This record gives sequence, C-alpha cells and structure tokens, in this order.
Amino acid sequence: MVERGSLENCVHVFVPPTSPWKHSDERLASMPRVSSFYGMTVAMYYREHGVPHFHVRYAEHDASLAIETLELLEGSLPKRALALAHEWAELHRSELMENWQRARNKEPLQDIDPLP
Repeated sequence: MVERGSLENCVHVFVPPTSPWKHSDERLASMPRVSSFYGMTVAMYYREHGVPHFHVRYAEHDASLAIETLELLEGSLPKRALALAHEWAELHRSELMENWQRARNKEPLQDIDPLP
C-alpha cells in the first residue's frame, strides 16, 4: 500500500520495505540517463518490471513516476521539481513509452529533449 503525505514543501510517498519499487542509490546512479534539465536527471533502468515508469533525481531527492498517469510511485521531490517533471513527461510521454519498450528489449535508450 502506498501512502501519500507532504512535509517541508516536498511530496513524499511511503514505500513499504517489501515494495518492488525499493532501489539503492547505486542502482539509480547506474541507470541510463535519457534527459536532464533544470538540475534534474531523468533515467530508466533496464531490469525493472511492473508499471512503466521513469526516475527523476534532483539534488538529494529522487522519485519514480508512472509514465501513463504520472503518479508518484516512490520517493520525493520538491513541489516545483515535481511540477516540472510532470510538465516534461506530458510533452514526452510517447518517447518515454518507446524507451520503456527499448529497455524491455535490451536496446539502447534514446535521448529525450529537455524542457526549454
């Protein structure tokens, strides 16, 4: 079960210890970067399963967002960073889904344009 809350101007998601969305900083750092803008890095991981999603890292924050719904699946981002991630993903949803399929097929991921 995922519980949502807000603390110190960030949007947070509680992830139970048994969640498949748990990941380490090392794994996040090793993900192929597909875009970066305004200090945020967007990445995807080849071996992940479940809901098609992407990862966003901003300073000490990181989060996973569902591609189709843009639901925050795990982690936290400051509200403004989350809004920018949503704006970017809405513009590039089809490219994100194409990259998700590429990752499933173990093909190289394509770079996606940043926000202007």
